[in-house]
Amino acid sequence: MAREHRFITYTKRYFGTYPWPDDGEQFSSETHAADLATFIRALDVGPVYLVTWSYSGELASMVALERPELVLGMVHNGPHVPSLVAGMPEELQAAIAEEREKYAPGIEALEAGDAVQATRLFVEAVLIRPPGGFEQEPKHMRTIWLDNARTLPPWMNMSRPPITCDDLATIEQPTLILKGEHADLFFESVVDTMAQCQPQTEVQVLPGVNHDGTFNAVEAFTAAILDFLAEH
Repeated sequence: MAREHRFITYTKRYFGTYPWPDDGEQFSSETHAADLATFIRALDVGPVYLVTWSYSGELASMVALERPELVLGMVHNGPHVPSLVAGMPEELQAAIAEEREKYAPGIEALEAGDAVQATRLFVEAVLIRPPGGFEQEPKHMRTIWLDNARTLPPWMNMSRPPITCDDLATIEQPTLILKGEHADLFFESVVDTMAQCQPQTEVQVLPGVNHDGTFNAVEAFTAAILDFLAEH
């Protein structure tokens, strides 16, 4: 990516291995979106393209809604925007709720105070892995996830202003949304809803993966981004 473009990645507040500035009471999507907007302004490079994965898709959308002058375009991979479920047909909402039962073991571990075990179980659920499948993931990804296990309790309970279909309809920046060929119902439905609601949006499928395309379909993921940037 950096051979053709200026590429910058950053660590969100409370994430990574840095000491926390507090006990996590400011942990929210509003905090993270405001931090992202501040970071873009501090770079002083003008509007940027935002590339996201999962939760970051929600944050980038918030920035595009609240500070559109900072965003040239977006690429989302499996965006996590749970507020969109409320606007889906009742049958689909029920199916998504039933699918969420796979997170029950992780929630149980979290309630027992074991954020590390909860992280392992949540990763297996999100990536549709068998029990014990966490240990088969790439070492660098396991390190990242376990380094961030402490964010799981505040993330599960944080405040997040809803993003609606009507909100997305006001976003004018070109957007590419990627979804795994084997994505679960929640992520597939969120992608489809965003594509229907948001103008200038296209969807591309990453073959052979579910929510893990960023590290298990690196060539296809990168090629999709570079093609999007070349076009826009």
